Amino acid sequence: MRVRASIAVLLLSAAALTACATSGGSSPTTSGTASASAEQTPTDTPTPSPTIDSDDPSTWIITEDGMGPIALGDPFPEALALMPEGTRNDTTNCAWTAWWNAPDQSYQVFAARASDSADDGPVINVSTDSWSDPAVADGPRTAEGIGVGSTVDEVRAAYPAAIEMPDSIGPDIVYLKVGRIFFTYRETPVITSITVTTADVPPYEVCG
Repeated sequence: MRVRASIAVLLLSAAALTACATSGGSSPTTSGTASASAEQTPTDTPTPSPTIDSDDPSTWIITEDGMGPIALGDPFPEALALMPEGTRNDTTNCAWTAWWNAPDQSYQVFAARASDSADDGPVINVSTDSWSDPAVADGPRTAEGIGVGSTVDEVRAAYPAAIEMPDSIGPDIVYLKVGRIFFTYRETPVITSITVTTADVPPYEVCG
């Protein structure tokens, strides 16, 4: 009887050791799977870049480098080729400027080289304006959504560091300067013109 009891005890002990070994072997696999899952990160979806249509200035983005496809420093003929269909360039009276009017006449876009530069001189000004009713102009805008028709308060909210400066020729003209971007307004605190320029201030007249 004692021999049978001893055998039974040994069998139970062996079974217990086998169960522990099996349980211990499965744990690292489960833990490893959990760790691998924890280390995985979701793939960020890239934000699509805005599409710029050369013939539609309402798609143009205003930056310190230019406006839409027109960049400061571009040879003037190249900039002229990138202006919307219907752009005019009076080679007799205003050869240094190209200008385009919106079909509804609500706003304009200009690109200009220096008046005394060569025909292929670099672009020094790109601008958009509306003097009749800026509120209806649907033209170029900055990445912050500021364009002709925006209010002065909206410009200051978007660009707290904007510098206010009066025009030296026209005392009723005021600029809000952000780098090389000039937001222009007069008595009414609504932006009527936006110019990106390499000059200290925008030109008083486009073809003057």
